[in-house]
Amino acid sequence: MFQVIQHCSENGIDDMKHWVVPELGLSKLELRTVPRPRPGPGQVLVKVHAVSLNYRDAEVIEHGMGVPISFPFRPTSDMAGTVTEVGSEVTRFVPGDKVISAFIAGWLDGSPRSWTDAPTQGGPIPGMLAQYVKSLAILTP
Repeated sequence: MFQVIQHCSENGIDDMKHWVVPELGLSKLELRTVPRPRPGPGQVLVKVHAVSLNYRDAEVIEHGMGVPISFPFRPTSDMAGTVTEVGSEVTRFVPGDKVISAFIAGWLDGSPRSWTDAPTQGGPIPGMLAQYVKSLAILTP
């Protein structure tokens, strides 16, 4: 159902494609062109190679699942890709590293923090259904 399409605008500014829902409903899913993000301090930019649409992702898109979503919203929580750029302060990753997304951004192991302190990707924070995603690379205790 989803296809990642490579694109660079004619004026030389890097663009990318991503899927968003402007309102709840799987039938509302739209493919849009947006500027490619750049990683900030403590972040990495990842070229997405694969995503999965889990039951939870479909429920968030269709009904919200009680998650506070800001529209337009980019869904899905699972991704596999390659780091293409790293922001300042990033020492754990380098361009070329193969990575997967974590459902809770910034959580590596141990007891998960509260949902308030550790929001989930694909709702309420933006998901992985894009050519490139900017993600947290520095873990917090």
